[in-house]
Amino acid sequence: MQLEGTVKTITFRNPQNGYSVLKVAVAGHKGNVTFTGLTPDIAEGERVIVTGEWTEHPKFGKQFSMTACEVQAPDTNEAMIHYLSGPQFPGIGPKMAEQIVSKFGDNLANVIANESERLLEIKGFNPIKLLKFIGNWETAQDSREVQLFLYENEIVGKTAKELIKAYGKSTALIVKENPFVLCDARFEVPFPKADGIAKRLGFKADAEERIEAAITYSLVLASQSGHVFAPKHMLFEKTFRVLGFMSSDEYIYQRISMAYATLIANEKIVEEDGNVWLPKLLKAENAIAKFVRERASRTKTKLNPNAMEELQRFEQKQGFEFDEHQRQGIIEAMQSKFTVLTGGPGTGKTTMLRGIMQLAGLQKEKTLLAAPTGRAAKRMKEVCKREALTIHRLLAVDPATGAFTKNNDNPISAALLIVDEFSMVDTELCAALFEAIPWSCRVLLVGDADQLPSVGPGNILRELLEAEHVHKIRLQRIFRQVGENDIATKADAINHGHLPAPIDGRNFHFIPYNTDSQGEALLFDTISRIVPETMKLDLFQDLQILVPMRKGPFGTMELNKKLQKLLNPNGTGIAIAGTEWKVGDRVMQLQNNYDKNIFNGDIGFITSISKDAKKFDADFDGRILEFSGEDINELALAYASTVHKAQGSEYPAVVMVLDTSHNRMLRRNLLYTAVTRAKGHVWILAAPGALDSAVRNFQDVQRFTKLKEKIDGEGDCDFRISNKQ
Repeated sequence: MQLEGTVKTITFRNPQNGYSVLKVAVAGHKGNVTFTGLTPDIAEGERVIVTGEWTEHPKFGKQFSMTACEVQAPDTNEAMIHYLSGPQFPGIGPKMAEQIVSKFGDNLANVIANESERLLEIKGFNPIKLLKFIGNWETAQDSREVQLFLYENEIVGKTAKELIKAYGKSTALIVKENPFVLCDARFEVPFPKADGIAKRLGFKADAEERIEAAITYSLVLASQSGHVFAPKHMLFEKTFRVLGFMSSDEYIYQRISMAYATLIANEKIVEEDGNVWLPKLLKAENAIAKFVRERASRTKTKLNPNAMEELQRFEQKQGFEFDEHQRQGIIEAMQSKFTVLTGGPGTGKTTMLRGIMQLAGLQKEKTLLAAPTGRAAKRMKEVCKREALTIHRLLAVDPATGAFTKNNDNPISAALLIVDEFSMVDTELCAALFEAIPWSCRVLLVGDADQLPSVGPGNILRELLEAEHVHKIRLQRIFRQVGENDIATKADAINHGHLPAPIDGRNFHFIPYNTDSQGEALLFDTISRIVPETMKLDLFQDLQILVPMRKGPFGTMELNKKLQKLLNPNGTGIAIAGTEWKVGDRVMQLQNNYDKNIFNGDIGFITSISKDAKKFDADFDGRILEFSGEDINELALAYASTVHKAQGSEYPAVVMVLDTSHNRMLRRNLLYTAVTRAKGHVWILAAPGALDSAVRNFQDVQRFTKLKEKIDGEGDCDFRISNKQ
C-alpha cells in the first residue's frame, strides 16, 4: 500500500539507524497520520511517498509502518516555509522563510541557482548570511540524491552522514565502484552488509575487492575477540568462512593468497613470523614493549634517607603496621621506574598505595592517580583521599577529533603516576598512555590479574606479570580477620576453584532457585526486602544487580525494564526509541562522549524530563548534562549491569544472578570479578548447577599476543597464547 503527504512533525529520529516517527498530513485523512520506520535524513515540510501497511500499536494506536520511503521537495508554499525554517537552515526563522517564499514562490530554486543576489532584497539577508544560506541549500540538494541512494541500500543515520562527510557528492559513485569501502573503520559497516550491497550491484563472489575486505574483516573480528594478531592459517580459515567457500577450494585459496599479498604490499595488514596484524595494533604492542624494556633497564631512583622513619610515623598515625612484604614493596615501588602491583581483595593494595603516596609527599613529588573508567577513578579517589582521573581525562581528549592531546610532544607532568584497575586497559589505550609519560616519571600499575581482562584486544596486565624483566609485587595474604567481612575469603576460594564452605557467610549469601519465575520472584524479594533488612542503604545509589549477559530472561535488557517498574514505578516518563525513561532512573553511558566529557561505564541519574522537546537532564557525579537525539542512544538503564560494565566499580551491595541461560559466560573469572565488586554484602542467586559450573569452568578464552616475548627480547619465538582467567 502506498501513501503520500507532507511531513509536519518529526516526533522522533534515531540518528544511529534512521528509525523515524513522523506526523504526516495525508489527503483524505483527518488529522496527521503517524508514519514509523526507516527513512533517509528528512526535514519538516518535505513530501514523502511511502510504501507499507497499517498497524495497531498497543499504546499509540493506529500507525502506518513504512517499508520504503521516497522524499520529495516541498510542493506548497506552506511546506516550503516549514522546510526553510528547519534546522538545516540555521538563522532562517519562520518569518524570514515566509518572506522568501512570498517573494519568490515556485521560482526560488531558479533564483538561488542563477540570481542569488536577489535574495539580498529580503530583510535580514547580508552577503555573509546569504553565502551561508546558499551553501546550506546546495548541501541539502546534493546530499538528498546521495542519501536516497544510501537509503535504498539500507545505509542510514550516522553511517550515511560519515560517508557524505568523507566523500561528498562522489559518495554514490565511490560506493558503486567498490561497496567494500563501507567496511572502513570510519563507517563501521560490517562485511555481510557491504557484501549484500555488492551482490545487488553485480559484484562476483571472487571479486578482488570482496576478498580483500573479507581478509581485513576477519582480522577485525579477531581483535574484537581480544586478539592482538591472528596466525596466518587461522586468518585464512576465517576468511573462507566469511566468504562462504569451502576451505578445500583451491581456486579460492589462490584468490585469497593474491588479495592477501596486495594487502601486505599496500600496508593494510602486516605479517611477522607467520602472524598477521592490523598495523595499528602491531605499532601499539611494539610501543608498549619498548616503553617497558627501556624503563626496566634504568637504574633505581634514590630514596629519601628519612623514608623508613616516615613510613613508621605513617603506620603509627594510621594505627596499623605493614607486613615485611608490603614494606619492602613500598620501598621498591618508590625506587623502580616501572612497577606492577597485583593482588586480590583484602591483600592490602590500597594500604600499600597510601604508604607509597606518603613517601612521595615526603619527597615533594607530584603524583597523579588514574583509572580506566569514571567509576574506578571515583573509587580510587575515595580510598586514596586524592583526586583521580580517568585515563581519557588524563590524556586530554580533543572533542573535535577524539584524539589524545597528551603524547610524546606534550607529555603529562608528574614524578609518579599510579594507574589502578589495569586489567581493564587494552593494547591501544595502554600504548597511548605510555606515549604520554615522560622519562622523569615513575610508573606504578595496579590491578587484579584474576579478574576479567580488557574488552579490547590484548591481555596487558597478565603479560606484564609474566614478563621476566618487569618489576612486580604480588600480594597474596588476606588481612581481613575471621568474624569480619568474609567476601574476600569466599572470593579467594572461588579463585582457587573451590565452592566456598560454608557457602553462606556473614556477608556472602547464596540463594538457589529452580525456575525462571521463581528466580525472578526471589530477585525482586531480595532487592525489596532482604537487602534493606540486612543493611541500611540507598537502593538507587548503593545496590548493583549484576548478570553475565545483555540478552535472555535474566539479561540486562529484560531485567532493566522490570527493575524500573519495581524501583521507580511512579517517575515522570517519556518513551524514546522503545525505551521508557523516567525521572530518577539510573542510567549508564555506553560509549565515550568527548563533548560531554563522560565515558563508557559512567553512571548518572535522570533529574528532569521535557516531553515536548523529547530530552532530559541527568546528574553525572554532580554535573547536570542534557540528553537529546543521538545522545540518548548512548545511554541505557543501569539498574542491572553486565559484569564487564561494572568492572572497576565497587558497591556497598551486589546481587548477582547466575542462570542456565548464561551457560557460555559462566566462568570463574567472571564470577570472581562480580563477587569482588561488593564491599558490604553480596547475594548470589543461582539456577541449579550454575554456581558450581561457574566455579569449575576454568576454560581459557585464548588471546593471541606477543607482548611478553617482546618485553623479554624473545623476538624469534613462535606466537604464544595469553590466557584469560
